[in-house]
This record gives sequence, structure tokens and C-alpha cells, in this order.
Amino acid sequence: MNQIPRYPLWLGHAGDCRDPERLSDLDIEAVIQLATEEPPPTLPRDTLFLRIPLHDGSGNHVSRLRLAVEVAAGLLRDRVPTLVCCSAGASRSPAIAACALAVAEEKPASECLRLVQSSHATDLSPGLWHDLLSLLH
Repeated sequence: MNQIPRYPLWLGHAGDCRDPERLSDLDIEAVIQLATEEPPPTLPRDTLFLRIPLHDGSGNHVSRLRLAVEVAAGLLRDRVPTLVCCSAGASRSPAIAACALAVAEEKPASECLRLVQSSHATDLSPGLWHDLLSLLH
């Protein structure tokens, strides 16, 4: 699990959202889980939790992509410590995080993706990234 510098935003994989002690140690208040193939984690009752099942590629419902980006952007604007996680943590999580940063900070998505990539390993699905960029324009 890696924090994006200067933001209360962490990116991780499925195992990270199943570690309530570590989430508590980092004061993470919200978890957005994006992996359609992963079961929901068991989290403390006071943790905000949203599961938006996305496929790692193109073909996701636009409404789900929009919801993921807007919720993450809203949490960023409100400075709520948030973990965004998917299965391996390399494609869906960083893609949604970069787009959420772009929306929250009113910056280009490519610039926000570079920021994400500077602190977290990524292997973005080109189809997913294309769909997200289409959503932002």
C-alpha cells in the first residue's frame, strides 16, 4: 500500500483492504474497492466502504466509472484519508486515483497519472484508461 505524496490517498491491492489494523494505523477512514473478482472485505463499522466492481479493461458501465471517480474526488476534496484498492493494485486503483486527482485538483489526467506512478507501481489497462479519459472530456 502506497500513499500518494501530499494527499490523503493510498493505493493498494485486495489484501490491503483486508488488513483493518494497518488501515487503523494509517488513520484511513474510507475504502473504495474496485475489483469485480474480489469479495468485499470485513471492515470496522465506522469505516466508509464503497464497492464498485470494475473489470480491468474496456467495457465497464460508464455510470460505474463515473461513480468511482466522483466518489474518490469528493473524498479527496474533503481530505478524507482513503484507500483505493483493486485485485493487484496496478491498474484499476491507479487509474481511478489519477482521474479522481484530475477532477479534484482540476489538472490534466496525464499529469495526475505521473504523480501516481511516481509513488506506486502501475500496469494500466489501455482500454480502461481510454474509457476514463473519454469520461473526463
